[in-house]
Amino acid sequence: MQYPQQIQFQPVSPVVTTDTGMSTGKKLGILLLVIIVVVAFGVALNSGSTTTTETKMPETTPATKTPEIKTSDIKTPTTKTPEIPEVKTLASPPFTAISKTTPTDTQGNVKIYFLDRHNVDCPAKSALSQFALGRPTTETINYMYTCQEATDLGPTEPILSTPDSDMGNAQLEYLDRQNVSCPAGKALSKFRLIGGAPGNIKYEYRCITVPKLSTSCETKTTGANELPADGNIVYLDRHNVICPTNKLLTQFGLKRVGTNQIQYTYTCCGRT
Repeated sequence: MQYPQQIQFQPVSPVVTTDTGMSTGKKLGILLLVIIVVVAFGVALNSGSTTTTETKMPETTPATKTPEIKTSDIKTPTTKTPEIPEVKTLASPPFTAISKTTPTDTQGNVKIYFLDRHNVDCPAKSALSQFALGRPTTETINYMYTCQEATDLGPTEPILSTPDSDMGNAQLEYLDRQNVSCPAGKALSKFRLIGGAPGNIKYEYRCITVPKLSTSCETKTTGANELPADGNIVYLDRHNVICPTNKLLTQFGLKRVGTNQIQYTYTCCGRT
């Protein structure tokens, strides 16, 4: 084995530094101070590069908590129904009775055409509630009748008439062919027997409007009474057509009962 040639070091002459007046101790102190500053700067620099800046987020308004609403807590406002004042039905004006008669006249030969001298006619704003044939003397006749007056009656209707009917031998029983009747809501205020075509008779009559006149009326009759063989009109005095209090006459007609009797049938209506 060969070994490398041994290197021979030449002795170096020592460097002689010129003393600038600073001692070796001071130089070491300054050097140490520099090292400390450098180290501190490095630490600070390193610390600054790794420090995360905390970004402060804006404060958020805390959420408002919606209160829990229970169905039972919900109160529905009560709607107050306005009170409707009671409508009071005004009472109909009261009736005032008026008693009247037709002028007295002869009964003649007691035939039915002598009745045409008697016009049963109520004053304005009144209607019939009663009539009957009267005999002031043994030779005369008239009609006695009652009218019921009230301020709200009217107006009166035009004159109406029943159909013509044969008067035969002008005896009383031939009146049974005639029926006087007013329309609904109206009452009788006038009637009169008159002649029609030759050999005929009929009634002319008039009705008057009656407010609140009921359609629930009552049919009444006079008592059945003698029909004389000669048909004498004076036998009508046995029949009084009369309505109950506060009711008005709306219809009438003479009827035969059997072969030898007669009676009036008639209708009376009151107000509702």
